Amino acid sequence: MVGITLDHDAYPHIFDAIIAYAAPPDLLPLRLTCKSVCDRVDGILAHHVVIRCRLSWEKPDFLTIRGPDDAPVPGFRMRPYPNKVEEGLQASEWAANEARLRQILSNARVVDFWGRFDAWPETLLSALSNVETVRLRRFAVASSTKCVLRPKNCILFAEPEDLDIHKLPFDGNLDYMKFVVNIPLGIDDADSYVASLSYINTALPEKRPKLVVVFSNVDPGAKTATESPPSQAEPPEMSEVVEGILIELGTELLERPVTIVGLAQLDPSLLGFTSEPSVTELSAKMMDRIEYWQMEEEQSTWTEEQFQLAAANVTFLTEDEYTAQLDHEQWLLETVQ
Repeated sequence: MVGITLDHDAYPHIFDAIIAYAAPPDLLPLRLTCKSVCDRVDGILAHHVVIRCRLSWEKPDFLTIRGPDDAPVPGFRMRPYPNKVEEGLQASEWAANEARLRQILSNARVVDFWGRFDAWPETLLSALSNVETVRLRRFAVASSTKCVLRPKNCILFAEPEDLDIHKLPFDGNLDYMKFVVNIPLGIDDADSYVASLSYINTALPEKRPKLVVVFSNVDPGAKTATESPPSQAEPPEMSEVVEGILIELGTELLERPVTIVGLAQLDPSLLGFTSEPSVTELSAKMMDRIEYWQMEEEQSTWTEEQFQLAAANVTFLTEDEYTAQLDHEQWLLETVQ
């Protein structure tokens, strides 16, 4: 797998720069210039290619290939329709360029989608036949979108201001589902997180994938919504975002193991603690919140055996602990940007 930084202005070179690098499986991600890639690997089919495909949020009918630093590839910005013209790419050139782009996509194993998935032309989506891992960022998809992808892994980066998931664009044959939750401190808006996580869990009835939920503190230095620091005698209430997600995960814990990463590293006041909690304290707090919600919502409460099963099925890890346990292939999938 290779990360490629593209810095050349002539778009005919872009396709060869993105496509083509036969890297040994143990090779760490590389950052190469467009010219060096073209000189060394033109015409070689890749074993493992990372392609960052972004549909502009403001102009969802544009297709842009982006480099690993999230910068747009110079000279490659075109509409995915043959009757429109953008930056020198004439409509008459579309057929040849589409064929080349389809070849690139057919070799992709990892694809990042940004923006509206359903704005992609089906002819291009159908080329992604060999994709193994889909990473979704600032993602939205209409309920009418056809199911065209069959990846084994999905990594969803969720942010409340732009998370809008009605349907995942692939079937339920996932082996692995990672849900990355960015927690803006002081903002308790759990609805978008919990609804999306609930949908993901219920939308995959055929095969329950391994589930990892990662809590990421987007602004570690910010203060919480609490007006004054809580006293030792009165611990703060758990954040609605955190509580909602932990409760939603509760039903999953009766059916499969769930790994929760980075929770203890959040501000303790978001977790209902005055200092960093231990794993035992986190587990007890999670079970307490699940039980409280069941009573408040007049749901059928778990038996003692069910609470023991749920507690045994949840694993709390720090980010470093989680990264250390990944095999090399999974590390590449999750860390190549």
